[in-house]
Amino acid sequence: MNARAFVLLIIVSFAKSKISNEGNRPTTVTPLGPVEGEWRTSFEGRKYASFEGIPYAKPPIGDLRFAEPHPVGPWSGIWNATRVYKCPQTSLTAHADPIGEEDCLYLNIYVPKTKQSKLLDVVVHIHGGGYISGYSNEYLGEKYVMDRDLILVTFNYRLGALGFLSTEDEVVPGNNGLKDQTLALQWVQDNIESFNGNPDSVTLTGFSAGASSVHFHYLSSYSKGLFHRGMSMSGSALNPWALRLNPLENAKRLAKSLGCETDDTKEMVGCLMSRPASQIVAHTDGLHGFTGHLPFCLFPAVVDKHAKKPFLTDLPENLLKAGKVLDVPWIASFTKEDGLIGSLVAKPQIEEMNRRWNEVGPELLQTDDAPLSLQQEALRQIKQRYASSGEDMTFEDLTKLETHVLLSIGIERSIQLHSAAVKSPVYFYQFGYSGKNSFKDLMTDEDIKGVCHGDDMVYFYGGIISKPLSDNDIKMKNICLDVLYTYASTGKPSAKGKSWEPTTEKLKYHLIDNPEKIVVKVKSDYSDHEFWKQVKILEKPYLLPHVKDEL
Repeated sequence: MNARAFVLLIIVSFAKSKISNEGNRPTTVTPLGPVEGEWRTSFEGRKYASFEGIPYAKPPIGDLRFAEPHPVGPWSGIWNATRVYKCPQTSLTAHADPIGEEDCLYLNIYVPKTKQSKLLDVVVHIHGGGYISGYSNEYLGEKYVMDRDLILVTFNYRLGALGFLSTEDEVVPGNNGLKDQTLALQWVQDNIESFNGNPDSVTLTGFSAGASSVHFHYLSSYSKGLFHRGMSMSGSALNPWALRLNPLENAKRLAKSLGCETDDTKEMVGCLMSRPASQIVAHTDGLHGFTGHLPFCLFPAVVDKHAKKPFLTDLPENLLKAGKVLDVPWIASFTKEDGLIGSLVAKPQIEEMNRRWNEVGPELLQTDDAPLSLQQEALRQIKQRYASSGEDMTFEDLTKLETHVLLSIGIERSIQLHSAAVKSPVYFYQFGYSGKNSFKDLMTDEDIKGVCHGDDMVYFYGGIISKPLSDNDIKMKNICLDVLYTYASTGKPSAKGKSWEPTTEKLKYHLIDNPEKIVVKVKSDYSDHEFWKQVKILEKPYLLPHVKDEL
């Protein structure tokens, strides 16, 4: 009997479960080899199997650093899937020493114990962190999702320069971190049935940078057929931090800081290949300007037109306008005070920010790749518009500005263009519920009001839980889980027994701010679009027409 026939025999022997309980540990057999995890208990006491640290790509080390990911081969023996990995990184919002290791392309799979005989719907989640930090399970607890009949998959992808360096030529075209994500999705297609998962029902979700990543996958031929619906929580392809127009500039800044010559990109990359990953991460951290953390995203996605097979063939707005979008359902969202993620970082230096506004404004707004000639007039108009006193911005003014610029404007514009380009429904929600746990609690001990970036993650995925849930928190958790489950299983989200309505050109959205009632609202100019249309600093295709021509 050959190896493949033996594997098939074992899989069939598991009947409807496919996951056995050998040695009191969950075990299954994949096409790549057997995997052993551990049993855990969900929020409501349900048993589920946890498989953490399964490789989906060859280690991106040595000659594979700065290269596209390569599929992993079969392993010998039983893979012990009980470890969570982290890619090299520092903190997005706090100074810290580099952590993680380059051999980091692993995924985690969580499978509820169920009486269902059919294959389960699969949710694949992409973590956030500004493309520079985070890992598969950061701000995410699987214990909530395991109370539903869903399989959850999380994974790492390369971060910062190690995942998103671009030399704007064929040496390192860029977007390797996004290609890691695609390879993880392909792994799910090839292997998830071994975990009772349905490869024909995969919902791709993401938070922050993970949310913009989800949207990028709608715009890339790389990802066609690898997922069947998506959900972007506080992020889209049109947010200013999600894509960089001049990536070579930051690549050269990094190389110079590491003592590498920059005249020839091939030699520059060869020098970077010789540097330890921890040095590359530490020196990337040193490239931030104001507050030492802004702009957040120094190495995000790019238009990698020089690649043999580009991930993004054009600017996202051009692709959306041309209708080059995967036509499957999509949910997009943001929180009421999403911009707290930026204003809280700048708060200790807000007086200096006002004094040096023309200098540091582009870093705060993630528009530092725009021409100076356009920026100076735009910055004057922006401060005049958002400073409630008419002169300097308060913390509340800055929060409103950061919410608009970093998140809501790009998300709303994405929704409008995306829904016009597809026949599939596009859904839109705004999260306005303030519970006992908040992402901002990780950033400050002050009593700051507002619903921060990531606060909906508390209730959808159980992340950032430091205080016991109140009764209202539990009700909100159940609403969010209902939305996730119904969407993943039917493609149509619903909550409290009522199906959601797709959005419209006038931005119909579901306001989730009360566990007793979800209100449908319509607002055509929620984030002051007319003003920003006039300023134009966020409209990259119009901002740099010569880039569009080159594409």
